[in-house]
Amino acid sequence: MALPDKSSKRFYKAALAQASVWGTAVAVGAGDELIVNSDGNPGRKQAYEQADNIGRVMAKDGDLGPNEAIDFAPEFGSKIGLGYSPGAIGSAIAALFGIVATPAAEGDGYKHVFDWADEMAAFFTFVTMRNGVIWEIPSCVCYKLSLKMGNGKLQGSIGLRGNFLKNDSVINTETEIDALTPEAEANFIKVQHGVLRMNDEGDTALDSGDILETADLQLDLERTVDAQISLGGNFISRPKESVFKHTAKLTLPYATAANVALFDKFVAKTAQKMDIVFSGPLLGGTTHYALSLGFPRMKFTAPPDVKLEDIMKNGLELLAEEAAAAPAGMTGHVRPYLELVNLRPTEYLS
Repeated sequence: MALPDKSSKRFYKAALAQASVWGTAVAVGAGDELIVNSDGNPGRKQAYEQADNIGRVMAKDGDLGPNEAIDFAPEFGSKIGLGYSPGAIGSAIAALFGIVATPAAEGDGYKHVFDWADEMAAFFTFVTMRNGVIWEIPSCVCYKLSLKMGNGKLQGSIGLRGNFLKNDSVINTETEIDALTPEAEANFIKVQHGVLRMNDEGDTALDSGDILETADLQLDLERTVDAQISLGGNFISRPKESVFKHTAKLTLPYATAANVALFDKFVAKTAQKMDIVFSGPLLGGTTHYALSLGFPRMKFTAPPDVKLEDIMKNGLELLAEEAAAAPAGMTGHVRPYLELVNLRPTEYLS
């Protein structure tokens, strides 16, 4: 089938497939299609530079500079959100966390557990489309996951850093685009499915008594990565990492004496543990689709933000740290982790 040449994004697809050699693209195919409302609008970052040699009143020539890193962030926002069967997005998230356990039977489904590794290892080939052409980024890493509440769903984006963009791929052609399918079309994670729980790190396991009514939520989990071009190369080398940045911003819809008292925990630097748990529709028998994000140790980075208004809200900001030992209810976890229950029997990374 000929590539579409239309004026609407409705006719175009984007995909992500795990690669093995930095700088060498792999073919995308079934299961690799991204369910997103924006591909992040990547573009080739290579400037034309005019020569500035002496003896020329006006430049007569120039050259293309190196391919700079391409930072872009496909979004699952607008009217959609993250799905319980996230497919290629799930692979990117798994790569960001870095440690991926073998899926274990969970009732009629499977549980996938991702833990935060010292460094990430997996990277991907990204493919998207424009009028009559295929754009390919041979290699990119997922360095950031952003999640928020929006339109009744868990929305967000995946931050990717790519090496360069080309429009003449012989690896990803019309054949590969035609073969694209997602892992699932919908089955989105809804706000009504979720609860946020928090208590002191040293307290008992989180339960219904620790639920914080939450009107707004912004989570950012990020690896700080570099962008270096080495001798003999015309695009960035595989990025290396430095510090982690894990932040949470919460808005509690009503300021109460109980949650305003968190001021004292900020002053005392009292570590917290927190999780966000979503339980979705039945996937079979009595087993539900589910997603949970756990933070074994967090610290308030500012006192509660409570403004004098007709209806007073409470804003909280926290930063994740590594726990000395797994707290109660988070066995085996000392860093941020993610658990996902769905029907996929295979790992999200090969």
